[in-house]
Amino acid sequence: MWKRLDDGWANVEAALAIGMLLLMIVVAFAQAFLRNMTQEGFAWANAGLAWLDWADFILSKGTLWVAFLGASLAVHTEKHVAIDIMQRLVSPKTRMIMRVLVGLAGFVICLFLTKAFWAAVAVNGGETAAAYEIMTPERSIHLCDASAAQLAERGASRGPFCLVRGAIRLFGAKMETPGAAFQLIVPIAFFVMSLRFLGLGIRDLKRLINNDLEDDLSTHGLTGGAHDVADDLAHQEGR
Repeated sequence: MWKRLDDGWANVEAALAIGMLLLMIVVAFAQAFLRNMTQEGFAWANAGLAWLDWADFILSKGTLWVAFLGASLAVHTEKHVAIDIMQRLVSPKTRMIMRVLVGLAGFVICLFLTKAFWAAVAVNGGETAAAYEIMTPERSIHLCDASAAQLAERGASRGPFCLVRGAIRLFGAKMETPGAAFQLIVPIAFFVMSLRFLGLGIRDLKRLINNDLEDDLSTHGLTGGAHDVADDLAHQEGR
């Protein structure tokens, strides 16, 4: 059951990473194209760049998402960084003990990083940017909390972020800006990685207890990644 849940979540992570990467490519291409067109004197290109003022935000936060989703997927497939030479110099039993220790240590480290980054994101999430504040005679309120009359009086409107903000609040988190909401990927990814490291540690501990020490080194670490690439290239050449 754990493996099915993990595989299902990995599919979600892969879809999010691919979607974000494609979005970044399209946005970066559009931004470069419009800048080149402005140099040619096209007025519509200037208008397009003005509308695309959110491009740098997507590119910076998208990089963060792709990096942490990729790191989490690497742990899922056991292709995270490993010192392969050490595993080849020790006995199978010692190698299995090392893998148990790495799994449990990875669990503890990622759990502490989850707590640390969650605290940092929570601090940022509680701060409201001026662009999302509406001043009233009594106090300033968040754009998403303003009434229709208050929004109309100031010529403002709610955007998609208000829906995201409301959904995040259902989980007890307070994210007042899109930037803070996008940063949630960091503690979430570390928490998922902690669970995966714990699962790997428990699995290898059971194998150690059962004296199941057979292990294919080509499936782990950097060697495993190189092995997969080599298989892909050989498969393409076979076509």
